[in-house]
Amino acid sequence: LRVRAGPLLAVLVLASATAHAGDAVDIQQFKPAPGSEDALAVQSARPGPPGTWHSFAAIHYANQPFRLVDRATGRTAGTIVGHQTAFELGGSWAWNERYEIGAVIPVTLNQTAGNANDLDPRVPGRVPAQGFGDLRLVPKARILERGSWTAGVSTPLSLPTGGAGVLGRTGPPLRPRV
Repeated sequence: LRVRAGPLLAVLVLASATAHAGDAVDIQQFKPAPGSEDALAVQSARPGPPGTWHSFAAIHYANQPFRLVDRATGRTAGTIVGHQTAFELGGSWAWNERYEIGAVIPVTLNQTAGNANDLDPRVPGRVPAQGFGDLRLVPKARILERGSWTAGVSTPLSLPTGGAGVLGRTGPPLRPRV
């Protein structure tokens, strides 16, 4: 089996760039992968054992996850979101040796507004203190396995369940991965 990586990579990059056009800001940077063979935010090419369910919960904290940086000095000019504590609940199901579907729902437990509104009144001065983020669906397929090497494809899709503001996006971005 020969696969030409160039055209495949070009299609994935174009699809990703198109999906990001017009997106709102998603300040949730830690996005745990839901698969049973995944490690933290790194997806494995292998689905879990056939017919198995996997679940997880993660809590994380971010200091100044959304801030304005002065390009000339590289220093923080203002902070839009000062602190954030979030919780992720997710899981996956592998229905055979090649395919797995996962889902993750992020919940912001607490976040505080920064001082960026003092610099520019167009910057939101209020941020929601808590709420649900965008539901992520993560289908995965193993496409090739040779010895200890495995290749897989995944197309994580975020559904705009987080609403407006900094809890989620305004549209459903698709982020294909190989």
